[in-house]
Amino acid sequence: MQNPYSYVCNKVETLSAEAWQAIPAIELVETANGEQPRLKTKVKACWNKDFVCFRFECEDDYIVANFQHRDEPLYLEDVVEVFIDEVGDGRQYQEYEVSPHNVLFDAMVTNDLAGTIIPNEKWNAVGIETTAERIAEKNYVYSIKLSTDNFSIPIQSGSAWSVNFYRIDDDPHGNRHYWAWSPTGKINFHLPAHFGSMIFA
Repeated sequence: MQNPYSYVCNKVETLSAEAWQAIPAIELVETANGEQPRLKTKVKACWNKDFVCFRFECEDDYIVANFQHRDEPLYLEDVVEVFIDEVGDGRQYQEYEVSPHNVLFDAMVTNDLAGTIIPNEKWNAVGIETTAERIAEKNYVYSIKLSTDNFSIPIQSGSAWSVNFYRIDDDPHGNRHYWAWSPTGKINFHLPAHFGSMIFA
């Protein structure tokens, strides 16, 4: 059965507040069952010949973020995540995470589709820029800007990537919440059969 989750990634000349405002958003849901989460997370994406950029707009009433160095296990605390499979076979994909303190985790992941997942944290994206900004008492905005040099297949209008967007959030009571754009059916982000399709406009 074809995954019903698809998103059209708008093409832009430059990044600006006005450009982001015009870009359509998708919202994350509970990873395991697709239900509405306790906090809203909106995700937007855009591209041009030089970059692909992602923006997370997050409600957040409680922050857990202690890691300070690149490629530490940010997924053990609050984090937003982007998984990108440019080929679409699920066997190798890029994983990006950003914490509320703008710490980056990036890895090239190998997946044998039988339960063995090997992340190569020594792999580093080139020309990557990230931000994490608290814009109100309970609102954070994250951005991940990727140089197109990170991808082996040239991006053009009409092409598509298999992607998923995730967020992990700790609440004030010590509970962990796992949210996704395309639900995976369980608390496991490394299920590429459940990735959605991002189509370049």
